[in-house]
Amino acid sequence: MTTDYAKHLEAVGGRLYLSGIDASLLDVLNRTRTVGERSHVEVFEATDRVGESTLTAYEAAEEWLMRQSTQGEDAPAENPPG
Repeated sequence: MTTDYAKHLEAVGGRLYLSGIDASLLDVLNRTRTVGERSHVEVFEATDRVGESTLTAYEAAEEWLMRQSTQGEDAPAENPPG
């Protein structure tokens, strides 16, 4: 299901950010190539501090959006009028 959603986001120029991911699940995601260099999925491993990985993921997503707005590449597709 995550892979399908990530593909849908990729198709419209977006990315999927996952936070709070346990190390064992991260291992599975890496082995199944759900995440990686060519993936539009960004994963942030859980830490001992509640909310830390989510904040890090949020900041990374904000930075990505800023780069897209200045570069114009991989920017989310605009909805056509109508």
